[in-house]
Amino acid sequence: MAFRIASACLIAVSVTCQAGAESLDSAASQLTNKDFILEVMETGQWKPTEAQVAAAKAALLAYLSSDALPTQGSAEKYFESMRPGIKARIGSYSLQYFGGFYNWQDHGWDPAGDKEILINALCDSFVKNEHVDLTKSLEHVNDGGACFFQAAYSLAQRKIVHFSVNGMA
Repeated sequence: MAFRIASACLIAVSVTCQAGAESLDSAASQLTNKDFILEVMETGQWKPTEAQVAAAKAALLAYLSSDALPTQGSAEKYFESMRPGIKARIGSYSLQYFGGFYNWQDHGWDPAGDKEILINALCDSFVKNEHVDLTKSLEHVNDGGACFFQAAYSLAQRKIVHFSVNGMA
C-alpha cells in the first residue's frame, strides 16, 4: 500500500455510535464522485461493495450528527470539539474506503479481528493543491487538524467503532 506522510501527530480513540435510519438523510449518504473504494493492496485487505460503503457512509453521517460522543479524556474532547465543523463541511471532503481486519484492543491488523470498512477523509483543498489521485492508493497525512479524519465501520455491529481527527503540529 502506498502512503504519503506529511508530518507527525495522530490521536485516536475507539467509540461507538449506532446508525439509526430515522436520523439519516438518505440522499446525503448516497455515494458521489467524492467517494473512492480502493482496490485490495495488501494481504488481509478486501474490497467493500458499494452497498457496504453506502452503509458505512450512512453510519458516519449518523455518528457526526450524534450528541453521544465521548467526553472523558483530552483526545475525546479534541474530537468532540472538531465534530461540529466536520459535520458542517462534510460535503467538502473526499472519502476513501477500504476493507480490513483490525483489532483495536491490540492496535494492529489482525486476520482474526473484526471485518471493518476503514474511512479516510481528506479536505478538498488538500486534494486539489497536492494533485492527489484518490483512486490509486490510501493518502495518509499526519497533522492538519480537521482537514483529515479517519473512521472505522464494523460490518458485524453496523456502526462506527473508531473515529480520529488528525492533530495539529
